[in-house]
Amino acid sequence: MQNKFPFISGSVIKGQKIARKLGYPTINVNPPSDFLLDFGVYAGFMEYNGKEYPGVINYGFTPCFEVKKPKFEIHIFDFNHDMYGKIVKIVPTHYLRSEIKFKNIDILIQQIKKDCLNSYNYYMNNNFPKASKPDKL
Repeated sequence: MQNKFPFISGSVIKGQKIARKLGYPTINVNPPSDFLLDFGVYAGFMEYNGKEYPGVINYGFTPCFEVKKPKFEIHIFDFNHDMYGKIVKIVPTHYLRSEIKFKNIDILIQQIKKDCLNSYNYYMNNNFPKASKPDKL
């Protein structure tokens, strides 16, 4: 899969566990201060130990929770492993939408579900080899 977006490699850090409470746990990596990517939501994948795991990436300030510095996080479809401290590569592959401040958490959760579906459909349409349908769709 040819890619036009920059990627991040780094150690997985602990986040605020906000997405986990919403039912969509994420893997977080600190973006470098000079990272050049528009804030928003992307289809993407995590590379770890030679395998690629598709999911949905959020890069930005997560406006619903007023985070003060940019976050780079990925929700991996059907993935439940402790990754803290592991070195991973996170690769955005397709821009889905800009960041939005939602009126309430229920609307945010519905949008995350749509983002997962849009990301999954992107992978299915582009023959991504390991895209299995997320269980929350």
